[in-house]
Amino acid sequence: MLLLASRSDVHPNTAQGWQLSGGYRHSLNYLPQLRVAARLGAFVWRSEYSLKGGTTSREVDEDGIDLSFDLGWAFPIISNN
Repeated sequence: MLLLASRSDVHPNTAQGWQLSGGYRHSLNYLPQLRVAARLGAFVWRSEYSLKGGTTSREVDEDGIDLSFDLGWAFPIISNN
């Protein structure tokens, strides 16, 4: 039973849903080619599956909302000149 309990955790590859995110880039005045980038998003998911092992089984039915936030730098690798 311990194995089934540990295997019932929902992982991203077992869930289905939709994701919505938006991003923003801001140019720096002193380095116009370098931009600060930010993105905020949400993943709304649902997961339903059955685990069976030997004489025991377990039904998993879970859902949730996972938020994400990214920060980074954006810069061109190849010049357009």
